[in-house]
Amino acid sequence: MHLTVKDMLSTNDPHSEVLDSYLPLVTFEFIKNMLIKFNPSIEDVLAWTSNKSGAYSNKRSYTWLLSRTNTIPRVQPYLFWIGEAKFPEKYKFLVWLAYHNFVPTLLSLNDRNIAPSAICSHCGLEDETFLHYLCDCNFS
Repeated sequence: MHLTVKDMLSTNDPHSEVLDSYLPLVTFEFIKNMLIKFNPSIEDVLAWTSNKSGAYSNKRSYTWLLSRTNTIPRVQPYLFWIGEAKFPEKYKFLVWLAYHNFVPTLLSLNDRNIAPSAICSHCGLEDETFLHYLCDCNFS
């Protein structure tokens, strides 16, 4: 599916609800409540306005997020300790996924009709949640 920003943020377009399943509720509500006007004479392109070249970078987005901590709730706590932590990026990403409850467990995949069952494939006793997989399963 090739959608534009206008497709996603338009109040009368059903595609805007796609964001709801990928973003934390507080972030989704923040985006949905933004008043954005679109100019039909300007082409929708990928551009990161916080960088002069228009190219996105993790470093620049981190700086931008830090500047927005008062307007976007719950950004500061996770950025403070994950962003400054001295461990590999893949572990930081896993912590971020867990913090936002986005780890693709069988329970979350089953809720999205991707996995046929939510039951842990190792023990077969409980639904596979992140905590079950990490701590509670006899096979973890």
